[in-house]
Amino acid sequence: MSVSEQGVITGRLFVLAGPSGVGKDTILRAVLAADSRLCRVVTLVTRAPRASETDGVDHYFVTREEFARRTAAGDLLEWAEYVGSPRGTPRSGVVAALKSRREPILKIDVQGFRQIRAALPQVISIFILPPSLQSLERRLRGSGPGESRDAVQGRVEAAKQEIAAAEEFDYRIVNPDGDPARCVSDVLELIRFERERDVPRLVTLDV
Repeated sequence: MSVSEQGVITGRLFVLAGPSGVGKDTILRAVLAADSRLCRVVTLVTRAPRASETDGVDHYFVTREEFARRTAAGDLLEWAEYVGSPRGTPRSGVVAALKSRREPILKIDVQGFRQIRAALPQVISIFILPPSLQSLERRLRGSGPGESRDAVQGRVEAAKQEIAAAEEFDYRIVNPDGDPARCVSDVLELIRFERERDVPRLVTLDV
């Protein structure tokens, strides 16, 4: 990480993506616990917090008006509508992480990744794959027992579309059934590899 006299900051920025049900949250928690140089950037959402969620920790819970204002001001690196609720990654959060000499890792969807890659081509991207589509379908059908058949099928179709975009990412890692530790180890190994590059891949952001 470095801050130049021209008012820009540089550093590594990682993206973790994958279809719904593939285990991204579990993997991200384990990766963050294992590597203190990494940090999560808290996202903005417009929905109400759930009982177990804390503002500023799980998400920043804002009004649609505040979300629209920050979008117009250019403070979101990426944003998308998710189940009728906009959510996005604040640029200021990424800048703050880099200033503190940490390496932010973002858990976002394919649409958000494409926005970030367009603005910051040196982003380092990792896509988590299921061992098979059949395995992912089983996970999705078991994750929401109260969901209708149509709702589950919609999630399956959305997952297929995301998997079709996996080739756009720098790295693709399979999360095996019943063994997330192996996937976590692979993600950490890729992060170490990126840190040891002779020519580092660094994004540049205005401060």
